[in-house]
Amino acid sequence: NHHCFETFLRKLFSNAAITLLNRIKEMFNKDALGLYEAFTLNNSHLLQRISLGDIASYIGISQVTLSRIRAKK
Repeated sequence: NHHCFETFLRKLFSNAAITLLNRIKEMFNKDALGLYEAFTLNNSHLLQRISLGDIASYIGISQVTLSRIRAKK
C-alpha cells in the first residue's frame, strides 16, 4: 500500500549499513593516526564542539593516545 515509504526506508537502511561497514573496515585497516586524520577530514566541524574523550571513544583509541597524536601535530 505504501510503496514510497517502503522505498525510502529501504534506501535509508541500505545507506546506514554501507556506512557502518565502511567504518568497520576503516578501523581494521588504519592505525590510530590514520583514524584521527580520517575523522578530522570528514568531521572537521565537530572538533571544537565535542570533547576529546568522545572523539577517542568514537575512533576506538584511548584518550592518552589521542593526546599524543594531537601533540605531534
